[in-house]
Order: sequence, then C-alpha cells, then structure tokens
Amino acid sequence: MKTSRAAFIFLGIAFCGGVSAGQVQAAPAPLLWQERYYFDALLEARDRQSRSESDSNLVPVLRSIAGEVLQQAANVGQIDAYVKTQLGSLHYAFHQDDSSASLKVIGLNLGTLAQGMVQVKNNLTYLTVRSNIAFTQALPDPQIYQNALLILAETKRLQLEVDSLYSDASADDKAIQSHREEESSLFIYQSQFFIRSLYSLQGEVFALYNSAYDIALRAR
Repeated sequence: MKTSRAAFIFLGIAFCGGVSAGQVQAAPAPLLWQERYYFDALLEARDRQSRSESDSNLVPVLRSIAGEVLQQAANVGQIDAYVKTQLGSLHYAFHQDDSSASLKVIGLNLGTLAQGMVQVKNNLTYLTVRSNIAFTQALPDPQIYQNALLILAETKRLQLEVDSLYSDASADDKAIQSHREEESSLFIYQSQFFIRSLYSLQGEVFALYNSAYDIALRAR
C-alpha cells in the first residue's frame, strides 16, 4: 500500500536533510556571547558591556535564525504533503470489508508524522530561546531591525504552512471521527496524538513570532 511506503519515505527525507560533520566544521554557526560562555571571571564585565553595545555576532545570529525558520516551514510543508495522502488512504480503508490492516498502517503513518511535528516543535523552541537571548543584546540599529523583520516574515510563512497542515489534518480527523466503531483503541490514540502534536506546534510559532517582534521594537 502507498500508506506504508509513505512513512519510510518521510523518515528518509528527514534524515537526509541534515548537514555532514565536515560541513559543520567548515562553517560553524554564529553564536552570541551568552551561548559561548556559561560562567567565567569576565561574565559581569561582558554583561555590563552588552548594555552599551550589541554583540558583534548579533546580526549573523538573527540571519541564521531566519534561515532556520525557513527550513522549519519547509519541514511543515513536507509533513502536510504526506497528511494529504492519508485522507485518500482513509477513504480507501473505510470502504473495505475489513479495514483493520489498512488502519494499522495508517496509524503508523500518523505516528511518524506526529513525531515529525514534535521535532519541528523542539526546533522552534530552540530558535525561540536563541531569539530571546538576542533580545537581551538588541539596541536601536537598522541592521538588527531589518533582520528581525526577516525572522517575522519567515515566521509568517511558517504560519501559512501550519494553517494548511491544520486544514488537511482536520479533514483526516473528520474522516476518522465518522468511523470510530471500526477503529481500534491504538488507532484512536495515534490519531489523537497526531492532532495534539499539531496544537502544540502552533504555540511555538506564536512564541517565536512574539520574540522576534520584541527584537524589532527594541531595534527600531
């Protein structure tokens, strides 16, 4: 069935999207001083200095966050593409005399997609933390302001992908709710876990947007 293949393809793409160790060493990600130093004798002096001038890595860090948000938008779009295929699989399964085998495969697919959303949520949490740290360094500066606007623009793009995913996931959930008598308790749990993962993802999008908005207000 197409549904069983979809889960394996999704996992393969998710792992292929990483960066090799050689690439990481060649181009290390920019870090703010709070990310480079946990505690040392100069910590108080660095904190005092940050109140009068921005970290030299602040603009590269904001640009890096914007790029990562764009990547998360692509990941959500990829998840959405697979969610759309599940609706056709559900209709096919519910028209079978015995849908248990098909629903088992679809449940595994929904579980895989839910794990993908959890990973995106964790990535957004990390980016929000970095954005909050950047906020403590932000001062009125046109470059900081423009890069904060870039993060906001990419977050809006991410929100559009999440909206599309929510629409398609709702269609899947409607089909599932209309055939509860044919579903096992495991399948019901997998489908509910999938929907809960989507709800929690939305909260992280709001948190990231609010953080970038604070930076833009301070840098304006």
